[in-house]
Amino acid sequence: MMNYPSNTTVSPLVQLTDCVKVYRTGQVHLKALKGVDLTVHRGEMTAIMGPSGSGKSTLMHIVGLLDEMDEGQYILNGREVQSLTDNEQAQARNAEIGFVFQSFNLLQSANLRDNVALPLIYAGVPVAERRKRAEAMLERVGLLPWAEHRPGEISGGQKQRVAIARAMINRPSLLLADEPTGNLDSKSGREIMELFVELNKMGTTVILITHDQEIATYTRRILMIVDGLVVSDSDGVNANVGTDLSAEGTF
Repeated sequence: MMNYPSNTTVSPLVQLTDCVKVYRTGQVHLKALKGVDLTVHRGEMTAIMGPSGSGKSTLMHIVGLLDEMDEGQYILNGREVQSLTDNEQAQARNAEIGFVFQSFNLLQSANLRDNVALPLIYAGVPVAERRKRAEAMLERVGLLPWAEHRPGEISGGQKQRVAIARAMINRPSLLLADEPTGNLDSKSGREIMELFVELNKMGTTVILITHDQEIATYTRRILMIVDGLVVSDSDGVNANVGTDLSAEGTF
């Protein structure tokens, strides 16, 4: 398990207990998760690994409030998820969680600024403030000169930087990344992982889904999931990297 610096105070952000998820198609029932326990503290950078079909993406969808479990308890930032209404869950998802996906999920018809600002629309942020914050985020990921361009005009690595800027626009407590380097060349992949490390050092809790051992070495904790069960939980290569929690939300 994690060894935190003695001057760092940590508290659970994600607490998942005995999580069971069953997919039902007609008479066929597939138990994707078979009683998973998962606690992630503030400031952790965690990789969840496993073979295809192991349940790692299902676990991320449940943690990200994109799917519901069939059994168990989920406490996110001190709130029991099962007690929240659908609207409250949507609000929590927009405010607490940022998502980065392998396929980028950018709007091809919108420019980069509008792609980054999209979550602010759901948060009810006025137009002028949305523009200001989106441009500030694009500057942080080195893409402000490209603000008027569309996704089809930039590289894969740049697209993922836009996706990360969008994920961080609401200053979430938790960043979930599902195979974020899967569509990138090795150089772009390293650059994206270095950006995740930077975000984590500034206080963002990061959970990374990957099948790539090299990518997992950027994290400080590695969980292995096989056949719907967590079979190992160990320190990653970067386990002793300190996190400045006082800087949380400054990205």
